[in-house]
Amino acid sequence: FLNSMVNVFIQNEDASLVAAKVLPVFGGSLVSEVLAHSQNLKLLLSEKIAKIKPIYICNGRAMAYSNKLYKNLEIPEKLLADDAYSCLVCIQKGNKIYYQDSVGVLYQVPSTIEDHLKQSTRFFNGRAQLSKIFGASFIEDQYKIPVFITSQIFVNGLCIDFRRTLFYIAILITSKLLSIFNKDKLNHKWEMATSSKKLINHYD
Repeated sequence: FLNSMVNVFIQNEDASLVAAKVLPVFGGSLVSEVLAHSQNLKLLLSEKIAKIKPIYICNGRAMAYSNKLYKNLEIPEKLLADDAYSCLVCIQKGNKIYYQDSVGVLYQVPSTIEDHLKQSTRFFNGRAQLSKIFGASFIEDQYKIPVFITSQIFVNGLCIDFRRTLFYIAILITSKLLSIFNKDKLNHKWEMATSSKKLINHYD
């Protein structure tokens, strides 16, 4: 993994940031299966639009900085989305972001609705923070996905697993509503989603 990431910098002197795949592993519950399904769809989406919307491939679980970016990057205190911030700084300055799709990391999705909502509401509120830092129009432009691509991925999801796709849409709507109504209660300290930190043996 490390060699593959470093090689991108060696082969591309203009590289400021390198992102790799993030691959979901479910934790044995129905909720985790639904979330893993949704994350696989998001991976398809992010790879499809990686060149025009690199914000979607920048995930803190699998990112590497160039020496220059690392030394000059100043991340604000109490920031919820430091990985997205790093990516947005590169985009704003015209620095190159590369995607290393030959390697990736596994991560366990939450096993409970409660834990997922903790993560999801932080995402929405983190995006609101970024709007204040970079400007709402810039953030809107970076996160905006062409409707036809979103529709294509959605249809694919329904064809692959109709029930889990609809279940996830309900979860997504709930997360968005919670982020709107709980902005004033947001705790900037990381509140761990404990069900995504348990080790699960998938080989028994």
